[in-house]
Parts: sequence; structure tokens; C-alpha cells
Amino acid sequence: MATQNILLHINYRGSEGVMNIPSWDGAASVPTNLLRAPLEVRETPEYKAQLRSTLLDIESEHRPQCKQTVSRHPCMFCSSKATDLLFRPECLLHLDASQIRINVYATCGSRSCKRKVIAAHEAMIEMTTAHLQSKISNGTPCHCGRKDGAMRCARCRVTR
Repeated sequence: MATQNILLHINYRGSEGVMNIPSWDGAASVPTNLLRAPLEVRETPEYKAQLRSTLLDIESEHRPQCKQTVSRHPCMFCSSKATDLLFRPECLLHLDASQIRINVYATCGSRSCKRKVIAAHEAMIEMTTAHLQSKISNGTPCHCGRKDGAMRCARCRVTR
């Protein structure tokens, strides 16, 4: 199967947002059929299964490095020693500049802390999505000066 290297960006998250650990940028090898797929393809069970498998491979490859990096940090909710990591990926494979962002959360391993991490991550995604949607619906002006309800105008060939 043909693959392509894309940008992989790893953020370490803690109780105050981002931990005092520098983010890590690298490359990840992704099957080319996952890149820039139309929405109707991305919604199929086969696509989702292949994406899940690819993300699990990337996670298992980087888990030892991430675990060593966050081993001295506490759980982001109960402040006890972090013994487990939660990987929460954000896949931007539909863009021309495809990338995968992985947020790594240090937890103590308890179910309640893991649920809180997942809820906090989902709230962050919802807030970001709402912010971007409001920018689009408010008609953010294009760099050429036009404002027509799109991120860029039709002349620049980029729309919502």
C-alpha cells in the first residue's frame, strides 16, 4: 500500500493547559487513500477502520517516548503520580497540508480522571469548532478585501 509522510504534531497537556514540555513535530507515514478523501468516503466504516488502525500504529510507535517525557508530571485532575497516557488525535487529513495533531494527557489511570480528560478534550474541540464556525458565518474578510460569508472569497477559490 502506498504511503505518504505528513506532519505529526504532539502536544503534551496538563492541568494548566499545555505542560511545560515542548511540543514535538515529526513525520508520520499515512496511507495515501486516507489523504484528501471526500466527506462521503470519510464517513464509511472501511475508512474509519483504516484511520483507527493507522492512529493506533502511530500511538504505539510514540508511546514510549511520550511516557518517558511525562513520567515526572502529575495527573492533570487529582495531582497524583501520572501512570497512564491518553492520546486524543485530531486528524486534518482532508486538507492540502495534511497533518495529525495528537494531544497527550498524563493521568493517574483512574476511570474518573480518564473521563474528565475526555470531557475536557471534547469541550476544547467544541469551543474551537464554534469559534471557527462563527468566523465563517460572520463573513471573515478574505486577504483581498472581499467579505462574502466565506473564509476566502470565490476569486481566491477557497470557500467555507
